[in-house]
Amino acid sequence: MTFDGKALRLASSVDQYLTHHYFGYMVLRPTGIVTIGRTVLSPDVRSGARGRIITAKHKVHILGYKLEVDGFPSMDQHHDIAVCAHVACWSVLRHYSERYNIYREFLTHDITMMAQEFDPGGLVPSKGLQVSHAERVFQEAGTFPVLIARRKDVKPDASFYRQLIAYVESGFPLFAAMQSKQHAVAIIGYEWRTAPKKAVRGMKYAWDEVQSLAVVDDNSLPYLSIPIDGGTPYSAEDVDSFIVALPEKVFYPADAVDRLAPTLFKLRRLVDLPAKENTIIRYFITTGSGFRQFVRSRES
Repeated sequence: MTFDGKALRLASSVDQYLTHHYFGYMVLRPTGIVTIGRTVLSPDVRSGARGRIITAKHKVHILGYKLEVDGFPSMDQHHDIAVCAHVACWSVLRHYSERYNIYREFLTHDITMMAQEFDPGGLVPSKGLQVSHAERVFQEAGTFPVLIARRKDVKPDASFYRQLIAYVESGFPLFAAMQSKQHAVAIIGYEWRTAPKKAVRGMKYAWDEVQSLAVVDDNSLPYLSIPIDGGTPYSAEDVDSFIVALPEKVFYPADAVDRLAPTLFKLRRLVDLPAKENTIIRYFITTGSGFRQFVRSRES
């Protein structure tokens, strides 16, 4: 099945429960162009969706029935009142409103207003958002945003990507900016390599075993898979910076773990660690208030 030239497919099997036959909803705008509005689809109907996807349960009422769908919010950009950065912010915050009960739902108008210290008027939204504006949006929404930028003097900046995968693996979607592409997306998942990377001497990290990332892009249906490098229309190496909107009581950021984890091997004889060559460092960002990793596993 295709919609606007984009592929959808139904799950191969479902059981007798009505909610398991429900794959989400899509609001259509009467605009002639960019007609896809607020949408939540199950990864089961997205052709090409694979790996592990961050989702939340969205409840809907249809003809008196209460149904649920596991998915991540998306929409096409409006062009005139919202562009890619607005949509990426909205997607993350809409997910938070369903995943965590302390956050309310925000509309695209709210995103536009929260990005500025003053009323931006009718023309400003179509000009887009800077990364600093997106950071302000998440702060105004009640989260604690952390901005991580890739170092330009280090290629590749391994620490940048190790922090990226640590937050995504921990269940936090990321607002990701690509300056060279003048574009922003939400990173919402990842896929491991089908075969281990060629053996290298020294320490290995989880990022070394990532095959691709899953993103929500306002130019495509959700769960678009992008490669680590060399892909079209872009790849993970095009990401210059990202924002993680942390909840309260996250006491230890990913960069601190990234710096300190290698020092554990100085205590190898005391804690019986394996050799560096046989170890992959993989860490999660957890909280003290009941937050947990929430990723959904799918077969490729």
